[in-house]
Amino acid sequence: MNLPHLSHPEIWARAHAKRRLVLDWLAGGECYSTVQHLAMLLELSRPTVHDLLTAMERDGLLQHESVEASKRKIWGVTPHGIALASVEKPGPHFERGRVSAGFIQHHLDTQKARLQAEANGWIGWMPGKLLYDIGLKKIPDALATTPAGQTIAIEVERTIKTPKRYAEIIPITLMDVKAGRYAAVHYISPQGHASAISRALRRVEKVKVGGETVKLTDAHFTRFSFHDLAEWPPSL
Repeated sequence: MNLPHLSHPEIWARAHAKRRLVLDWLAGGECYSTVQHLAMLLELSRPTVHDLLTAMERDGLLQHESVEASKRKIWGVTPHGIALASVEKPGPHFERGRVSAGFIQHHLDTQKARLQAEANGWIGWMPGKLLYDIGLKKIPDALATTPAGQTIAIEVERTIKTPKRYAEIIPITLMDVKAGRYAAVHYISPQGHASAISRALRRVEKVKVGGETVKLTDAHFTRFSFHDLAEWPPSL
């Protein structure tokens, strides 16, 4: 099989498109990522992506940090990179030494959920960092739109909260649903604990709303669904 011969302008255009995709993805609220995740985004091999990121760092668009506690190398967008990105609503730039090692895995799990969702036709993914000024009572990890047109709040749940904490979360989530800001919440477990999260949340029988006690019904719980990351998103 003969591979098509690319001219130098065509090679440059392809490389530029890959750089643009990485830059816009990070500047658009993701802030930092890993070679592994960016290889999934670009559909390229990890060595190829590493070379691309190294070149972008040399040009001042990215910088990397090796985080000892998590034994990871992460690549983040610089202020210069954000200034050159083509995003309407840029997120924060990456700052070395400011990323919590304990939060990195949660951030990367949320990115994996995004990559899986977009591969299945979801659109309009907005990371939580971009959601603070749109009137939400509780900021989820992300908002995204399903192929059927439903807006879904995404919560990546690495640890299971207490019933008391879920009793605080449920009413403000339902208020956002009632206000039409999204249709439902998907709780996603990277460790395969979706059933346990569901049980913990459903242990809540009553919540406080405006000083009054409200008994929860099945109709309330239909707004919450629970999924293991390996099997998400579901067919809707």
